[in-house]
Amino acid sequence: MFKNNKDLNYQIKQVIDLYSYVDEFGERAIDFNAVPDIEMDELYALAISDDKVLAYEACGPDNNSFDGEMLPSLINMLMKSKREVDQDFVNSWKKGVRSYLKKSIQSLINEEIDRQNTYFPLRENHPYSEMYL
Repeated sequence: MFKNNKDLNYQIKQVIDLYSYVDEFGERAIDFNAVPDIEMDELYALAISDDKVLAYEACGPDNNSFDGEMLPSLINMLMKSKREVDQDFVNSWKKGVRSYLKKSIQSLINEEIDRQNTYFPLRENHPYSEMYL
C-alpha cells in the first residue's frame, strides 16, 4: 500500500528508533501508547498525502466515526460560528481520521519491526546474528 512512500517509510523507521525497546526475547518491540500523538499524526498525514483514496475513505462515510462524530461536528460548526465549536470540529475530525488510519499505520510499523528483527537481530543466538555482530 505505501511501499513507495519514502517519506512515510523513513518516518516509520524514525518512530521505531525513538520509541521501540528490546523485549524479553531480545527483539525490538513497540508500545504504541508510548508514541506521542504528534508523531502518529505525522505518519497519518504522510499516508493520506500519498494515497488520495485512503484520504477520501478516512474523511467520509467509510469511516465508522463519520456518522457519529465527524458529520455532526461539521454540521454544528457550519450552523454556529463560535470558537469552541470550531475546536470541537477539529478535534472530532482528528479523532475520526486517527481512528480510521491507526490500524494501518500500526501494521506498517509492526511489519518494519519484524523486518528489522529478522535481518538486523539484536540477540546473539539468532541465526543471522553472526552476520551483523
